[in-house]
Amino acid sequence: MHGLSAVKPRVKGTHSDAAVIAAVRKAIPPHVQVMADANEKCDLTQALWLMSLARDHGLLFVEEPLPAYALEGYRRLTSSGAAIATGEHLQTRADFLPFLSERIASVIQPDLAMAGGLTPVLEIATPVCHTPADVMGELWSKLMVNCAYNAISALAQQPYGRMAALPAIREVQRA
Repeated sequence: MHGLSAVKPRVKGTHSDAAVIAAVRKAIPPHVQVMADANEKCDLTQALWLMSLARDHGLLFVEEPLPAYALEGYRRLTSSGAAIATGEHLQTRADFLPFLSERIASVIQPDLAMAGGLTPVLEIATPVCHTPADVMGELWSKLMVNCAYNAISALAQQPYGRMAALPAIREVQRA
């Protein structure tokens, strides 16, 4: 197994997966990462168990623990403490958007054929941005804070980080 940096066995969300993960971990050097691919085979109960197994064994991620469109289930899995990979069966930017904007998945793996080619995949990869409804109000507020902090920082000869830790500054921030 020279040169490998990671391995990814198939799993099913059943208790036999614990033996598979243990056997793989035992067979490879400690520097090699272990992932698992459930290939959409689990229901929510199985996926929760598998994510717990992944967390306890330090797996890099679990790929597709649920069917691609089981969005509510994926939301539940985010609290498991293990990373999720998905995307092979999602097709449009709209399909990927919740996984990106809600940070449900740590690894996004769009399939070129399923997503419609390279151009749609590049569109999926475009960063997700949120714009507040009152952009000018947000900018004005940040400008005022920066103007005040710049002056206070210069007068006190203190960097922002130290200033932010002071109780008086925290009080101003809350106001």
